Amino acid sequence: MTLWDGHMQIPEKDNVALECFTTLGNLLVIADKHPNIDDITANITEVKACTIDENKKCIRPVKVLIRKCNGNLLYRFPSFNITNVQNEYICFDKIYSGTPCKDAISIEHNENPSKYGNILKFTPSVGWTDTSVRWKQYAWPSLADKNIIFDECSVARESNWYIFSQEPLPSDIGEEAKRIVVCYVSKLFGYYNVIYDGKGNCHYYAYVRSCNGNLQYDLSAASYYLREVCFIHYNNVKVHPRIVHEENTIVEEGKEIAMYTSSLQYRCSFDVMENTQYIANWYINGSFRVQMGPSSDLDDLVFKDNYLTTLKHGYEVICGIFPAAENESTEAVSDAYYAGWKIQNENIILSKSGDATVTIEQTIPLGCSYREDDAANCLETLTFEDIVNKADDCSGGIEVKSFDDPSKPFIEIQKLRKGEVWAKKEFRALLSSLDNNYDDWTDFDLLLLLTNNSSGYIGESSPQVHIVGAVHVSATINDI
Repeated sequence: MTLWDGHMQIPEKDNVALECFTTLGNLLVIADKHPNIDDITANITEVKACTIDENKKCIRPVKVLIRKCNGNLLYRFPSFNITNVQNEYICFDKIYSGTPCKDAISIEHNENPSKYGNILKFTPSVGWTDTSVRWKQYAWPSLADKNIIFDECSVARESNWYIFSQEPLPSDIGEEAKRIVVCYVSKLFGYYNVIYDGKGNCHYYAYVRSCNGNLQYDLSAASYYLREVCFIHYNNVKVHPRIVHEENTIVEEGKEIAMYTSSLQYRCSFDVMENTQYIANWYINGSFRVQMGPSSDLDDLVFKDNYLTTLKHGYEVICGIFPAAENESTEAVSDAYYAGWKIQNENIILSKSGDATVTIEQTIPLGCSYREDDAANCLETLTFEDIVNKADDCSGGIEVKSFDDPSKPFIEIQKLRKGEVWAKKEFRALLSSLDNNYDDWTDFDLLLLLTNNSSGYIGESSPQVHIVGAVHVSATINDI
């Protein structure tokens, strides 16, 4: 039971890990204390053991023989027979004997950015592997990441199976190796096969530790059955948009009136160390825009340039953060935040006898500038418009309505007043064909238009219309 950096050991009854209990049967444990590894010699030592259930109740006494041979730890189980083997099992503890945080392997990697984030693909090897690359930390994907891995990891996509950690990585990882439960997951005909609650496919284990803030994994076991592994980048540096309002007061006919002017800002969140000043670099569409700081107050690092008001929706924002006392090469960079309107499917196939639904996600908040005595509705609308083929009952075309209120040919977007909190939202549009004779156009290009319908006080002409997206519609006479 000797390994490259320690040995495997039968757990003690009072110290067995909860994750060792599975539906495989009863668990074999040492009934009292396991002999110290340094005290075991070539002479055979008999140790009392037993098999236990999930309540740690001894079901059957077992005699275990232990010895060392050429420095290797050996176990023998003379009381086992083929009947016992079928419903009893061992969940070994892995005891590391090497110096903590030494001799980790650096990854010769192939980093593949994807629409879901960053996936790191590399060949596993025996020993501890440091999975921090270019100031980005990568971790073993959990069951919550199944869709990402099967879409983006070629070894999982081609083989239709992969190994995932049962739970997201715990936050208390230190220099001492910690065992995590991993699950075998197969994907057949688009469905995942993993018996999660019964732990039927979750009786495998891996080990992880943290050294100088970097995660290190023991991938020795994985190297035997995976030619390539895919780790995922969980980025703790994130961009958050928000709307703020500046309040001013004017006097009209002897009466004070509050006026609220909205503006868009971006805030950078990250793991903050006490008594540390930071510098934030802000990037728009990959190009450096402005540097904020140094400061220990996160409000001083906010991106609130008036330049943001001139940007067309559909841009990307990135925040880079680093301690002011360190070199800028230590900058930790957020994933790109898309500020605009995401159309989930930009290529729609529509039956001329049916309809189709388009989902639009709003990832940028809209602020309302208003005065307290104004009845401004603070609304904007989303509409789809074909500027080439105007839809009507005679010439046909594509008719678009609000999915939630089909009486309206538009979707209403509520802008934020002072004190209101924004969260990402999804809106749906319902598309149908007006070609009753099935003899008109079959391909249509629709623009997604955002129209400002607010009656604001800022003196701008209304309404203002902006193109924020587009979809292509292919109409067919066949039912879909």
